[in-house]
This record gives sequence, C-alpha cells and structure tokens, in this order.
Amino acid sequence: MADAEDLSNDAGTDVPLSRRTKLGFGALFLSIIILISGLFFYAFSLLTAPAPITNSALQERLEAARMSPDMADNFTDNQSADADSSDMDESLSEEDEMIDMDGDGVLDFTGPDYRYYAFEMPFVSNLSDSKKLLTLELSLLIKRPAFFVDGELEDLMKLGPAMRSKILGYLITLTPDMLQTRAHRQELAKNIRLLLNQYLQADNQDDEDGILEVQILKMVVA
Repeated sequence: MADAEDLSNDAGTDVPLSRRTKLGFGALFLSIIILISGLFFYAFSLLTAPAPITNSALQERLEAARMSPDMADNFTDNQSADADSSDMDESLSEEDEMIDMDGDGVLDFTGPDYRYYAFEMPFVSNLSDSKKLLTLELSLLIKRPAFFVDGELEDLMKLGPAMRSKILGYLITLTPDMLQTRAHRQELAKNIRLLLNQYLQADNQDDEDGILEVQILKMVVA
C-alpha cells in the first residue's frame, strides 16, 4: 500500500513540472520572436532613414537658408502686395491710355495703330488711246485707334470688290504719258486715295478716317 501511495505521489508531482517546462519553453520562444522582430525593425529603420549630413559647413548653410514661420508669412504678404500693386498699375495705365472719343460715356482705347490691306489680284487695265496695258499692284494703309483698327480692316476687306471696280474705272482713263515718271507714280497713288476716300465718304484731311495712304507695289506699262 505504501508503494502505491508513493507512485501516486510521484505521478502527481511530475505533471506540474511538465506543464512548467512547456510554459517556460513557450515564454522563451515568444521572447526570441520579440527580440528578432525588434532587431528587424531597428535594421529597417536604419536603412530607410535619411543619411545624416556630416559636412558642418553645408549644414550651417542649410540652416541659414531655412526661413522661419514669421519670415515665410512676411514673404507671402509681400508677394500679395506686389501682385496687388502690379494689378493697380496695369489698371491705371489702361485708364491713362483710354479717353471717351465719341462722347458716348465709354472709354475708348487711344494710341493709333496701322494696318495694311493688299489687293490679292493685280489690276490689269487698258490705257486710253493706246494698245498698251497697265499692270498695277496696290496696298492700302489705314490708321485707327488700336481698339478699332482690326474691325475697320475687316470692314475694308468687305468693300474690296467695290473699291476694285472704282480703281479699274479710273485706270482706263489714263494714258501712257501719265505714267512715265516718279512724279506720275506719286500722282497716281494720290488720285487713287482721293477716289477711294470719296467712295468711303471719308474726310481726306483726317488721318484716322478713310485711307491714309495708297502704296504702289508694282507698276508695269507694256
């Protein structure tokens, strides 16, 4: 009976020791895992972190170039002020360049601008009392306020066919003797300008009304 009790006691004491051993191995294994994870995280942090600046002079320059928050705010405010000032100057300059030309209460752009209108096809005409032909290439110069000059040029282009007819009707009245010298050439350009301005009902004394100048690009009598 004593031996049976001893065996039972030994069996009872062996079971708790086995559980403690298992718990100990589990704790040790968990500690190893935690240690390895910590080492891995530390190594990863070292590899991904930016390299420290070892050049002290370079570090000082970077620190000196770095703006404080107050400086950054002042810099932004100055930029905004400069932009506002620039916009104000532009608006003032635009107002200085504008006046009410036609009295309608709306400011118009001043500052004359020039545009050329060249007839695409040359003028070919018979001459009076002659078998010779006159070939003429012309361009027209207009002067208008800058805001209106493009619109005026478009209107002039629409009247191109009518102006061409007027010019051809005048050329056929000329004789070869009227087209010999440079003075004749200048007189021809002047007369064409007067003819066109009369058709356009323009004031020939006003530079910004009608045709400012007629230019003869090419003239051949043959």
